[in-house]
Amino acid sequence: MLGRVVSRVGRAPVARRVVTSTPGLRETTRRFVGGADAPSAVITAESLHEQGLRTTLHLRAGEVRTAAEADEHVRAYAELATRLASAGCGPASEISLRLDQLGLHAPGGWAGAVDRLHDVVARAADCGLFVTVDMGPEEEVGRTLAAVAAAREAHPSLGVTLQAALRRTADDCRMLAHGGSRVRLVKGEHPAAPGTGFAEPDEIDAAFLRCLAILMDGQGYPMVATHDPRLMDAALRLAREAGRKSPEWELQMLLGVRREDQRALAADGVRVRVYVPYGPDWYGWFVTRMAERPANLRLLAHALLSRDELRATEAV
Repeated sequence: MLGRVVSRVGRAPVARRVVTSTPGLRETTRRFVGGADAPSAVITAESLHEQGLRTTLHLRAGEVRTAAEADEHVRAYAELATRLASAGCGPASEISLRLDQLGLHAPGGWAGAVDRLHDVVARAADCGLFVTVDMGPEEEVGRTLAAVAAAREAHPSLGVTLQAALRRTADDCRMLAHGGSRVRLVKGEHPAAPGTGFAEPDEIDAAFLRCLAILMDGQGYPMVATHDPRLMDAALRLAREAGRKSPEWELQMLLGVRREDQRALAADGVRVRVYVPYGPDWYGWFVTRMAERPANLRLLAHALLSRDELRATEAV
């Protein structure tokens, strides 16, 4: 309930004005957001790399309903790839994107999105970067997997995200756990239709563990995206049992979440990648993070009261 209230209030125009115009609050938002443009995102990536962390950067630029808007996303990702390469961030960075950003719901539909996906992945490869496709809602899963399969014919390193909360995902993991296949496993943020997904938290956790075991036992490259300490411990255990060394899998977490854990795991030799959102629609992402974990509202309160207190505060 509190999360829904935070989301509704946070999206009000007056709330946006306060957050974007108050100096202390702007500093708080930088904890969770890589900035409003590619240069800022690259600076964030460089800072994380200095801490021994890897990054994956995702553009937040609003809904795409026209071919022109989809083409603009292709250009924006090309700019990001070029800037990351120029800054020497290529070996530790990758790009994350969604198929709807490339025109899945625009004129040209799936075929146009696949053509643009080829363009983005090719440009990223020229810059020494990997690309991973984020997964949309349940009705887009089949088309997204088909697009990734088509693009992998020329770019086999293209990664894809699977959502453990869907009942189909264990079979998708088996299909994709082959050599060279990069698969990011998440719990899933999109509600599934009745009968096609798991609803209870315990069911989703159990499904996540089943899928994780399939990926760890396979020949691909598992990317385990979770902030749940129990699931992180399970990933470490399953990796050991499968004989996987650090370069053969990775943990992924969001920017600003469990920062001490990120650094500690990296210091222990675990490959940790931080998901960095950036772009003109950064505020929507920020509000979503506040709504998901209202404990982070402490950061906003401290920012309004004292910048020193803000620096001393750590939200989990």
